[in-house]
This record gives sequence, structure tokens and C-alpha cells, in this order.
Amino acid sequence: MLPAEPFRPKRADWLQAGVVAAGLFALYAATAPRTVALEDDGFFILSSYFLGIEHPPGYPLFTLIGHLFTYLPFGSVAYRVHLASALFGALTGGAAWLCARALIDGRLPAYLTAFALGVSPVFWSQAIIAEVYTLNTFFFLVLVFMALQACPPSAPAPASPVAHPAASRMLPWMALVFGLSLSNHYPLTLLVAPAFVILLWPLRRELLSHFGLLSWLVILGLLPYAWMVRRSWQALPISFNGPLETIQEILFFVSRAGYAGIDHSVSAGWLDRVRFFEFLGGELLRQFALVGTLLAVAGFVVQWRLLGRRAAAFLTVAFLMPSAVLLLLLGFDYDSFRAHVFQVYPLPAYAVCALWMGLGFAWAVQRYARRPSHAAAAAAALLALIFAFGARINLVAADDWGARYAHAVLKAWEIRTSPPLPIST
Repeated sequence: MLPAEPFRPKRADWLQAGVVAAGLFALYAATAPRTVALEDDGFFILSSYFLGIEHPPGYPLFTLIGHLFTYLPFGSVAYRVHLASALFGALTGGAAWLCARALIDGRLPAYLTAFALGVSPVFWSQAIIAEVYTLNTFFFLVLVFMALQACPPSAPAPASPVAHPAASRMLPWMALVFGLSLSNHYPLTLLVAPAFVILLWPLRRELLSHFGLLSWLVILGLLPYAWMVRRSWQALPISFNGPLETIQEILFFVSRAGYAGIDHSVSAGWLDRVRFFEFLGGELLRQFALVGTLLAVAGFVVQWRLLGRRAAAFLTVAFLMPSAVLLLLLGFDYDSFRAHVFQVYPLPAYAVCALWMGLGFAWAVQRYARRPSHAAAAAAALLALIFAFGARINLVAADDWGARYAHAVLKAWEIRTSPPLPIST
């Protein structure tokens, strides 16, 4: 099931990944709200427009990227920043295609993997508003692809005294991308980091011998945080905590210490965790319309034989860390609001599920399909089903409820704060 030779993308492969990205970007651009939406959308739009400081830990990289999108010559400012998320959502699809090609022989499973992730309900919802999660998932899959290039699943387990040239090229880029990912959403990035230790284990000598250079490249990727601190000293229209002037203030802000009472509620117990696990299970069934989830289960089972223990262990840990392990680390009280907040955190795990689904599909086709046309029809039917699940909540181009609500609140505030009418005597 693995490619006969380690996958090295050629021009045609890059073009096909680009086609996936272009198709998804067109979908996201067509379905993104033209004005402000709900969740943190308004906050990220304002931060991007004014180069302000977001809520902890600040998300400085997305703020800088979002600001560039505010200069687009069309649409509202809100829509322009939405397109930043759309772009990285689309690029995530292209990266998923490349990752699937590196793990699975054949292009059809790669297309299924990429488009299934792209139109899954939660990922699609984050690709059409101003949020950091498509950028985070993009970085995750880029790191996966580069790690597979540096150390393919077929690479020998023992460390080689001489690293493959691909490893020497890829590791510095991985260090830089890892640092940039930390500048976007470091909690989720650090959660999946242990999985890469497993995948890159054959290169441990190479990593240790270049530890100094790689560390400096990670620090280079963290420079947006230095910009954020410096920017906070200015008088800004929007700045969550105001000036960050001391080491204690910076650490308090970046470490998200202000959320400690929410992340670890004193009233949360094991029953809350059980209910969150039930919620996570339901979400896994919903993201890939049950049929795709069952294929992902098949992919999880056969990966140990088809991909080898190292790649299979990597995918398993990368799935568990931002889903099950995160639930054990968090101390949320379970309610519908916090479940809605949590549902976006496992997006890297959903990306792994999409890869498992592609692997399970390839295994099923090899075992049961009689003609290539049957496999293509089955993939198209599954994608149509997943698309239907995603479209139920994400066809929101005309949605302006958030904007109308904000206008109503402002109008009510103006009425309440206007000078009182004189009382005649």
C-alpha cells in the first residue's frame, strides 16, 4: 500500500495539489460571510485591521497575515480577513493531498483525503471566518509532509551515521515552520510535537548534531511575539491586556494564565470528561459522515501492517494528543457552550482521521473493487455525503446576523447614554 519508492513530488504532483487548493479556496470564498460573523471573528478582524493585540496568547502571526489581507481591493474588511482563513484552509487541502501521496499509493485516495477534510463540517466552518485554526492545521500537515520527505516510512529504524540529503534540506525548514506554528497557536503545536519525535527517530543523530542551528531557526519563527510585545506599547484601538511592559506581564499573557479558572474549573469532574469524550466520539462520526469514519477505523487497523510501526505510531500519537489527551489535560465544565469551544481543538486529529480514511479506502478498493470506475464512484459518493454534512451549517455567505446584532447593541447603547430629556416642572 505504500508507494514502491519514497514519494518525491514532481511537477504534476504539485499541480494536482494546487488544483485541490484552488477548488477548496473557491468553495470557501463563495460561502464565507461578507460581514462579521460570530465566535472570535469580530475580534480577529479588528486586530488584523488595526494591528492590535488579540486575546491570549496573542496569535501575532495571524494578526500580521490578516492585516495584509485587509489591503485587498474588494469586499468588506471582514470578508477580506475571512479570505486569509480560506487561503490557509485551501492550502491545508493541498498539503493533505501531498501527505496522502507520501503514505498511500495512488492519487484517488489522496483526493478523497484532501477534499474530505476540506468539506468536513468543523474544518469548513473555520475556513470561512477569521480564526487561527486553518493556519494551525496547515502548519501541522506541512510539518508532516516535510517529515515524511526527510524520513520516509520505509527508512530504516537505526540511526544512520550519514543522513539522507533530503533530511539535511528539510530539517532546517521544519525548524522554521515549527517556530512559525508556535507563533500562531503554540498550545496545539506543542501537543502534537511528541508525535514528530517518533517519526523522526531515525534522524536523531542528525537532529542532535545540528541542534544549535535548528534552535535558532525555531527562535526566528517566534519573532512575531517580539513584534507583538513591542506593538502593545503603542496606543492601540484594540489591545486585550494593554501594554506588556514587564517579564511577568508578558509571561502571564502568553501563558494564558488568565484562563486558568476556565481551563481548570474547580467544579469540573470526571463526569464532565466522560461527557466530553461522548461529544468527541459524536464529532468524529459527524465529520466524515459515519461511512468515512468507519473507513478511518479500518485505516487505523491496517496502518500497522501497511505503513510500518513507526509511521503508524506517529499517526496514532498525532491523533490522540489534540483530542483524547487534551480532554484529560483540560478541566472544562461540560455544557453546550464549552463543547462548541472545544470542537475546533481536535482539527489536527481530524486531519489524521482523513489520512486514515484515505488509507482505509485504498485498502478496501484493493480488496473489494473490481474496476477503477467503481472506486472512483465510491469516492465521489462518499465526498458528496461528507459535503452534505458540511453544507448544512456552512452555506453562510448571506448571513449577517452578527452584524445586525452589533448594530442593534450600538444603537441601544447610544440611546441609553444620550443626555436625558429635561423634565418640565
